Formats: sequence, C-alpha cells, structure tokens
Amino acid sequence: MFVLAAGGVENPRILLCSDDADRNGLANAHDLVGRFFMEHWYLDIPLGRWGAAEDLVFYGGRQPVGASTVWGQIVLSEELMRKERLAGLSLWFPSTSPAPLSVCSTQRVMAILRGRARLTQPFTDIRLALSDPGEVARHVLSKLSRRGENRQPRGGYSLRVQLEQTPNPENRIRLSPERDRHGEPRAELLLRLTDEDWRSHAKSLRIAAAELGLNGRRLTRQIRLMLRAGRNGFFWHHTGTTRMHGDPARGVVDADCRVHGVSNLFVAGSSIFPTGGTAPPTLTIVALALRLAEHLRQSRGMPGRSADPQSLDFTPPSV
Repeated sequence: MFVLAAGGVENPRILLCSDDADRNGLANAHDLVGRFFMEHWYLDIPLGRWGAAEDLVFYGGRQPVGASTVWGQIVLSEELMRKERLAGLSLWFPSTSPAPLSVCSTQRVMAILRGRARLTQPFTDIRLALSDPGEVARHVLSKLSRRGENRQPRGGYSLRVQLEQTPNPENRIRLSPERDRHGEPRAELLLRLTDEDWRSHAKSLRIAAAELGLNGRRLTRQIRLMLRAGRNGFFWHHTGTTRMHGDPARGVVDADCRVHGVSNLFVAGSSIFPTGGTAPPTLTIVALALRLAEHLRQSRGMPGRSADPQSLDFTPPSV
C-alpha cells in the first residue's frame, strides 16, 4: 500500500512525473491530474476610522480564549449562498492606518511625484484615489485642522476580503520545462479568477456591504481595480489538484482516497478536495487522513481504532 501525501502542488507533480507506464503520467487517463487547482485569495481594503473600536476588536486579530486562540470572521449564511448560488467569502477587520484606500492611493501618487517612491502602477493608484474623492478632501481638511497640534488620529481598520475560488479545470498544476536538482520537471502554476467568479463575489460583497454600512458599489469597484493590478494575496492553501469523485472521468481518487485504476495507491491531503470553501484546510486534511488510516487498517485485516470510520465528524468548529 502506498500513500502519496506531499501537498496540493507536489501530489500532482509526482503523478505527472511518473510517466513510465503512461506518457501522460500516472492516473491521468482523463487528463485530470493537476486540474481544478484552487487557492484562497484575499485583499486588504483600508477603511480608515470606521465603526466603533470596541465592536471590531474581536475581528481585528487573534484573541486568547482559554488555552486557544481564535480570530473572528464574518461569513455569508449557507441559506443565502444556496439561494443566490454564491461562492463563499469571509470578512474580518485587521487594524491598520487611519486613512481609507482612496487616501492611501493619493499619498502613493504624491510620493511618486515628489520622487520619494518608485513608479509602480501609478494609473491604478490614480483610479483608486478617484474612487472616493470626497474622502480625500475630508482627509486633507482634517489634516489642515490638526496642523500645529500634537494630537494624532486614532488607528483605523482594513476590510480583509477572502474569496473562495470555484473549481475550474483551466486552473491547474502542470509540468514546467525547468528541472529540479534530481532532473525532474518542476511544477508550473496556472491560476486566475473567472468572470463568473467575479460576478458572484461582487454580488456577495454588495450584500455584505449593505449589512455593514459600507458603500458596496465603491467597494466592488476598488476590489476589481486591485485584482486587475495584482494587488491581492494568497494564503498558500493549495487544493483540488487530485480531486475526489466517484466517476473516474470526473476525479482522480474515489471516496476512499484510492487512485482510480490503481489498486494500492492512495492520496492524502488538500489535493483531493473537490471544492475549496473559505475555511482553512488543515482540520479537514487531518480528518480525511484519519479516515484513510482507518480504511487502510481495516482493508489489511487490522483492528480499527474506531468502530465506524464514517462517524468521524468533518464539521469545522464555528465561533
């Protein structure tokens, strides 16, 4: 029995490099190995001095709760997501500078004009500055009114938006022409949000913004500009590249994590996820690994550690 457990990028790379029996790679008869690559995208949108600090402190960072640490997030309800057919997103509010996004962009443009900053995407900054010119004017007036005073403005918050990426076969891991130190092809990543992804997230953001008292139209316009300019981050949650499905024409592994067409090869880890969601993948990875371990023990006639491996609870803890 062999278990491949090298991560969402290396699992498919190893299968694709294993081309002794099939030039397309092991378990790749349907060209699915490496496809449906998903990540957790995020963007930070400075909001400035927004909301009451005492109301947002739980969402602004990790908080000790007994012996554990938690970080509060706001998510759309499952009922709304199903009704509107929306991809998931989560929101929280890291502490940041007291200036909103339009002001931060204006400050970058001024720094470029004064020769204090390098010329990088100035047109994006200009468009972001113009996304809320009223806020820029208010910030300038507030700064002028404090001239000569030692009083400093209190800190502000950013809106961190984490986006679920829906499964798309064109997002994938494939082999690169470059070689590693063992002479094997390196992994090459292809990843983008589709237009359908964006339409779903824009609708979700407008709904969430209305509940939070934010300008949803301005927020979605700013986020679209940032995405086009590549001003987003990733959480390095590589998922979906050897996805689970009962049909060999639609997945790489079956419900027992066994590679279709190979009796003694299994895959563990986030690469078997059929969807990405927004939650961190670690607890689900551990739960699936425990479930696979039970299956392997019982398939070898060894006593299992639980009476029913299907009884393992995959529900993530909620705050």
